Amino acid sequence: CGSRQKMGGPFWTEPIHDKAWVKDILRTMEQGGKKEFAIFDKCRGLMTLIDEELEDVPLSICLHDVMKILKCTPPPSADVRSAIANAGYRVSSTHDYPTGIKTDAPWEVFWDIMRHWCKDHPNPNRPEEGSVAHAILSKEPKIQAKFSRVFNALSKAKMSKTPRFTP
Repeated sequence: CGSRQKMGGPFWTEPIHDKAWVKDILRTMEQGGKKEFAIFDKCRGLMTLIDEELEDVPLSICLHDVMKILKCTPPPSADVRSAIANAGYRVSSTHDYPTGIKTDAPWEVFWDIMRHWCKDHPNPNRPEEGSVAHAILSKEPKIQAKFSRVFNALSKAKMSKTPRFTP
């Protein structure tokens, strides 16, 4: 985009969760039920998110932050995850924020998906020439984004109505 980029951390080069332990906790919670665990819904939601999260992808993307840059209406997270899966890449939610996405898709693919979304859902206020949004959106996408829902891109926690981000 020809501009400075913001990077945040910390970064982990190894998985940050022990998936076997997470699965064991989920089993234990299901056996004990709400009577045994005071914050059952919150813990089950968090553990389910962690269980679904791609553990070998160190970085995540916050869709709301991306859409603030592009000055466009945010898409539903499930639509973006489905577009990434339809492009042939792995994708998951993140445990740290509701609009977070983890994927092994290259940045070029992700930005092409965002270009398609912004083209299909234009903001009446066009990005200023010379802005980061203008630089990103003025490139022609190399791939055709398909936003049709894909089962493996959908959160199992959300589909089972497990509360994920409880207060």
